[in-house]
Amino acid sequence: MTSTLAPSRLRIAVDVGGNLLRAAPAEAAGIVHSLTFADTAEVLETGTNAAGFDHLVIRDGFRHVYAVAVPDAPVLARSVAAAHLEAVEVLRVYGGTRVVRTWNYVGRINEPNHDGLERYRDFCVGRDRAYAAAGLLRTLLPAATGVGTAAGGVVSIVFAEPAHVRVEAIENPLQVPAFRYPRSYGPASPSFSRALLRRDADSELTFVSGTASILGHDSRGDTLTDQLGHTVHNLGAVIDAARARATRSGGRWREIKAYVRRPADLATVRRELINRLGVPAAIVTAVVADICRAELLVEVEGSYEHITE
Repeated sequence: MTSTLAPSRLRIAVDVGGNLLRAAPAEAAGIVHSLTFADTAEVLETGTNAAGFDHLVIRDGFRHVYAVAVPDAPVLARSVAAAHLEAVEVLRVYGGTRVVRTWNYVGRINEPNHDGLERYRDFCVGRDRAYAAAGLLRTLLPAATGVGTAAGGVVSIVFAEPAHVRVEAIENPLQVPAFRYPRSYGPASPSFSRALLRRDADSELTFVSGTASILGHDSRGDTLTDQLGHTVHNLGAVIDAARARATRSGGRWREIKAYVRRPADLATVRRELINRLGVPAAIVTAVVADICRAELLVEVEGSYEHITE
């Protein structure tokens, strides 16, 4: 079974037979979002949701995934709020009571909307409204990535887990929590945690949000080399914070993905991450995308598995 959500350049397709959820641009070079599912994964919903947007809901064991495509609009906040609130409410109905990880692909992320507000900040207003209505601002904010595409509109992918899965928000001591950014960064702060530690009886995994060259709340570094240095330092700090909360003493990166503003920097970013983090090349990918701040050249996300040594 395949379902396609298509806001212009970016599409999401789910092929349950192939056990793959994919968000990919029409062009070969661009963001590709893929997730592996078990053979028993179920498509619970597809088509138009109650808010009027193309969507898809998948259950894979305890994990629930909600994907939604929000069409472009002069101002995004209202549609984004409706889409994200609907996602949280539907996932709760199916048992996904804890939103643990989100990815948000925002069309023309650094351009102004109809009112002159940067589209990423416009998106943040909508997400904040949804999370406030859903009660998430008072409880637990998920790990998140927000990057740009050449398309209009927004594609969001939301992971949720049942209540018995233990989750804990992790912050980076080198950075101001994103949800506490000053008003100079927009009418609503970005509503996410720097990382989220997920525990069940068999495993501990940290989802690391999109991480960039930011110290405190200020962007740092004018060159790719400088920004990569700060980014890697931030990744280390957030993993150290997660390891301090995990019950298992060892750990390893399971997956690392870099979003790179300039296509010419792709190979350099991937090589530097492999070398600086000391990880196998097979787990590191790099794709072209705009970053949530116009001055930033790279953003890195990942997942880190805590293991017993």
